[in-house]
Amino acid sequence: MTPDLYRRIFHFFLLAIIISISYSGSLDNSWHFDDSHNIVKNKNIHIENLSWEQIAKSLYSPVDGRIHRPLSRFSFALNYFFSGLDTTSYHVVNILIHIVSSIFVYLVFFLTLQLYRERRMSPLIDYNIEDIAFLGAIFWAIHPIQTQAVTYIVQRMASMAAMFYIIAMYCYLMFRNHSHKVKRGIFLFLALFFWIAGVGTKENAVMLPLVLLGYEIAFFRIALFKNKKYLIIMLLLFIGISISTFIFMRGDIFNYIDNIYSVRSYTMWQRLITEPIILVRYLFLLICPLADFLTLESDIIASSSLVSPIYTIFANIFILSLTLFSVFYLKKYPILAFSLYFYFINHLVESSFIGLELYFEHRNYLSSIFIYFTIAYYLIYIINFYIKNYNKFMCTVFVIFVVAIVVSQGNGTYLRNETWRDEISLNIDNINKSPLSIRGYNNLAAEYI
Repeated sequence: MTPDLYRRIFHFFLLAIIISISYSGSLDNSWHFDDSHNIVKNKNIHIENLSWEQIAKSLYSPVDGRIHRPLSRFSFALNYFFSGLDTTSYHVVNILIHIVSSIFVYLVFFLTLQLYRERRMSPLIDYNIEDIAFLGAIFWAIHPIQTQAVTYIVQRMASMAAMFYIIAMYCYLMFRNHSHKVKRGIFLFLALFFWIAGVGTKENAVMLPLVLLGYEIAFFRIALFKNKKYLIIMLLLFIGISISTFIFMRGDIFNYIDNIYSVRSYTMWQRLITEPIILVRYLFLLICPLADFLTLESDIIASSSLVSPIYTIFANIFILSLTLFSVFYLKKYPILAFSLYFYFINHLVESSFIGLELYFEHRNYLSSIFIYFTIAYYLIYIINFYIKNYNKFMCTVFVIFVVAIVVSQGNGTYLRNETWRDEISLNIDNINKSPLSIRGYNNLAAEYI
């Protein structure tokens, strides 16, 4: 075993240990909110054996009777088959999914840094690359905002889709980096397989082709309009799978959009101009995860116009500016621009025109991945700068700062999981942080009754 391989395997074990410690307090946490109709009361997933008839039944939504997110529903059915409604097994599976995702996040970061070094003639050495990949993966994996995707059992739909998505991205990068035709073919097949698996887990995984277009510009440095064949293939894949998935799982697209807005207190336009406010809040939480702002419920009210409330227009201008920067500066500033590009592209499904609820933190599980890649890269860059300039004091300050971030994030995640302990603790937290949201009061009252 080479030293480099040994170091990477050590990083994998360290990732698994740190994540396990951070989430160790969540194993006995109860069911919450959407867990009820998706798992607890969903007879479709209460399978008694592994016959095809029972498995096929589990793939259907209990709401509209359509096949809907079949892989995530089947995973719940397997949990039920082996352990009934004991929440511990569901939490164990969710944590394992999170660990696997973090390992592939590390691998994608590692391959990206290797590519960046080769194409940009960067002075990064292998040791730096592994440190950045590990630190970025740790920042992402134990950030308190991720508890909603990991500890909230039904949001396995989000975390499992992200797992398949990041595995597909890793396979695509291996396909692009290999010269051997057979291996390239295998990795391309695996990329398509895991991408489709991600889409079958949750629909927002359809965004991968658009992400890969940006990645090609940023790191492979291709000119898309000079590679029209590649551009057309990726766009056709995205459009074809997106429309097919939506029709298959939701039925008529326009009818679905009309129906979902019929139960909302806001219009499509109002949602579109409100989401930039929410994206600003998400970005703030990703960088500064203050416990007072982490919540399941939100009392954010949809803006009625671009100037009502007045901060709506400033949020829209800010997010539009970041979006334009992320697109037009992919080649010039690949690390920073692609992290924003990745973030906004993966928010398109749940933070744009579809009439979903305005705010949920689990929507950042996938989209935030490359934000931490950028933070880790620049932190290691600063530390290396002070090492090269023999400034031991500043180097020590930044090392302590990085360690403090990791420790505080792990502690924050552990404490956040205490809030998810049961419906009473969670809804009291919701009421304290979102006092204008009536659902927290209703849910708490129902639990007390």
